[in-house]
Amino acid sequence: GVQPDALHGVFITHLHGDHFGGLPFLLLDAMYVSRRTRPLTLAGPAGLEARLAAACEALYPGVHDRPRTFETRFVTLQPRVVTEAMGARVEPWLMKHESGAPSLGLRIAVDDYTLAYSGDTGWCEALAELIHEADLAIVESSTFSIRQETHLSHAELLEQAHRLTARRIVLTHFGPEMLANLDRARFEVAEDGKAIDLPSALA
Repeated sequence: GVQPDALHGVFITHLHGDHFGGLPFLLLDAMYVSRRTRPLTLAGPAGLEARLAAACEALYPGVHDRPRTFETRFVTLQPRVVTEAMGARVEPWLMKHESGAPSLGLRIAVDDYTLAYSGDTGWCEALAELIHEADLAIVESSTFSIRQETHLSHAELLEQAHRLTARRIVLTHFGPEMLANLDRARFEVAEDGKAIDLPSALA
């Protein structure tokens, strides 16, 4: 139910199409549907601006260079460098996932609430640190039992459960094997359209 024009901006963890591929269409909406006038912030790993330009050119040639009625602000997120963006304090952590640019997990603090998002990653020590005592952690679980180097399985998360100290953990990014076993999941799982209001989740 959130209108695109209501967004201050978008945080991007890494530059695979399923994680940033919607940005060209967000720009199209801002330019031709919403007629956006206030700035749009796009915060992500080094290389985001160039990769977005290439994606725009591939999907809608010429649109990236057309005049806009709003400023597009790019914020480069560097591992372990705390950055202020969109009213939040963001600490990126380098994850275990190849994407042609740094793949980041993001720890985002707004007021007294902390959200940690793994992005895509295989198991690594940084993940446990990323989500340590976060109020909400959104963690990928691409498979249920199949092990992969650059994605997490539900089985691995169970093995490491004693180190996953976030107050609330929600799994996402499901592949076919995980989807077939959602009823066996030992963690809360995301669903299409699911909305979590963080302050209410902590009450």
